[in-house]
Amino acid sequence: MTDFERIRWFLDASGIIKQWPSTQIKQQIVLRYLASHIPPKTNFTEKEFHDFLEKWHSFGNASLLKRELYVKHHVDKELDGSYYWKSAAH
Repeated sequence: MTDFERIRWFLDASGIIKQWPSTQIKQQIVLRYLASHIPPKTNFTEKEFHDFLEKWHSFGNASLLKRELYVKHHVDKELDGSYYWKSAAH
């Protein structure tokens, strides 16, 4: 089973994340999926990154996604949270 097949129930027909998974393994897959859509070498202001995340989910919690992407090292940020960018490791 591919990663996409494991999370397809959490995506709508357009590929937008419609629900946050309850299991950590599926959360990790959803985060990898979301991170794959973050353009490399792009610095986002906090608002721009929030707006980007709003476009990729419909369950109303961009802050959760932002925090999890950072904690799981998919994105890096300035210490004051003013800028976000895709981690070089991903």
